[in-house]
Amino acid sequence: MLLGLSLSISDGAAQVAVPRHLSVPRGKQIWSRNKRFVADVFLDQGVTRIGKVDWQGNIGRTTPLWSMEGTFSSGWLSDDGAHLVTALESPISLPEGYNKDHVLLSFFSRGQMIRRIMLNELIRDFSKLQRDGATYRWAKYVELNGCGYLAVETIEDKKLLLDVATGETVRFGVEKAYQVQGWSSYQDGSRCYQFQFPREYSLRENLTPRGTPAGWLWLKGAEDKDWLIDASVEDMADYPREFARMDFEEFALDRTRAMYSADGCDSSTYVSGVARKQKFVNRNRLDVIEFFLVVAHETSEEDGKTTIEKETVGPVYAVSIGAPQAPARILFLRPANGAEKEFSQINPPLRTIVDTVVRFPVVP
Repeated sequence: MLLGLSLSISDGAAQVAVPRHLSVPRGKQIWSRNKRFVADVFLDQGVTRIGKVDWQGNIGRTTPLWSMEGTFSSGWLSDDGAHLVTALESPISLPEGYNKDHVLLSFFSRGQMIRRIMLNELIRDFSKLQRDGATYRWAKYVELNGCGYLAVETIEDKKLLLDVATGETVRFGVEKAYQVQGWSSYQDGSRCYQFQFPREYSLRENLTPRGTPAGWLWLKGAEDKDWLIDASVEDMADYPREFARMDFEEFALDRTRAMYSADGCDSSTYVSGVARKQKFVNRNRLDVIEFFLVVAHETSEEDGKTTIEKETVGPVYAVSIGAPQAPARILFLRPANGAEKEFSQINPPLRTIVDTVVRFPVVP
């Protein structure tokens, strides 16, 4: 049985805006990334109940699935609603009176414990534990990544990927993928994809304060002064529920329009239309849409007149890197802002880069 603890929602636990009718008295909720399942943690009753949420617009009705005794401080719920991972304390810190067999993470399948991971399984040199007030930090981060696996990096720089269904370590593999010989590779373990780029290119990655990939990248050639290619990831799971009604193409176009939209005091930039688009499958069997957009630049003059100038920008490539049946996750590759004219003149190998994008399979 899990111990009941005071409410403490860490930044590692899944959190969403909760409709009032789904609120839990004297407790909290842990949501799956796809927002189809929820764990209600009743602190006053010492019980956790998992339910399936049926949505009608923004109204959700919960059907009970399973329950277990005990509550916890942090948790992560799988997208099938069957598996729950819990941490009694903060997911990255230990209490002052810890011991080497302290339980860090517990893995449950429909209420049955299937694995516990203890401190001495993940940490070898205990002198490296970082003092933080009255606690000791053992991990840099613990998070449920975009592929539904628990990603862990310890203070010893050990990176792990744990299957929430078994508690066992897995890894990503890209065997038999289309690759360009002699090119460099970039890998994002949080979003579960990889692509290649010319070896002579420079790549800059935007990182979160915890050191994990933030989802933004920039590329340029050896002779380029400014960044030439912009890469970013958009995940439908990070957006409000109303986005769930969109399919891959609708979500891709919506996010592409947002990339070229901006408002100022006396001007506005927006997408006024799609000049052309093309759907295809890349050489690693991922769905891709190529967009060319008509972008309008609207300016209000002092005499009250409005001028509108239009230009065609692109190509913008939207590559589907989400798992089947999961919320859409898209890797966008496009000319960097302000580089559209240079882009067309330099003609970088963006189309070939798109062909190298691959979604990770999992290897035990």
